[in-house]
Amino acid sequence: MRLFFILLLIASFLDAGKYNKVKITSEIAYLMVYHKGKAVRVHRIQDIKHRLTGGYDKITRMCPGECIQPINVHTGVQTVGEVEVIDFLKNKVSQNKGLIVDVRPQEFYARETIPSSVNIPYALHSNTTVIDKLFTTLGMKKQDDNSWDGSKAIDIMFFCDGLWSDKSSYMIEEFIKRGYPVEKIKYYRGGFQMWKVLGFTTIKSQ
Repeated sequence: MRLFFILLLIASFLDAGKYNKVKITSEIAYLMVYHKGKAVRVHRIQDIKHRLTGGYDKITRMCPGECIQPINVHTGVQTVGEVEVIDFLKNKVSQNKGLIVDVRPQEFYARETIPSSVNIPYALHSNTTVIDKLFTTLGMKKQDDNSWDGSKAIDIMFFCDGLWSDKSSYMIEEFIKRGYPVEKIKYYRGGFQMWKVLGFTTIKSQ
């Protein structure tokens, strides 16, 4: 048994070397997460000549009316970058203390998303029944006066298409308006486009 663990340790060490050319940070080459019950290795594409193709190689995918989003979408909401997303996946999502939410339409999520994310399309932001059920799932408790107690709510991080997309902003505003604790909300402003620009692992979610 001891020999097995030694061999496993050596294999893990050698495997890690495959991702050392283009690392996430100076200390992190890759991260293991779970997506719908399956283990997924999150790393960056190692081919330094790799170029994006498809819609996310464009400078924008904006719909009419969508503009570049500000750094601060709401007072108290923390705006994060990719390193913070990785930390959130490792220390919150993997410990069942946080949820990362892809608010893009379901067909986009099914085609490709960030590993371990769940899909709550932004179009549902005004659906009271859906949001109430979601709040309960996230640890919120409905009070007698119909207000929400968020003392046991988990941290939640929203992302959408990219720097120019306002889908996350709509969802964040709705969550705050309905009583979700602002200090437990995070905003990944770069969104899926920046995730792909930096060559991170994506996954189909059909």
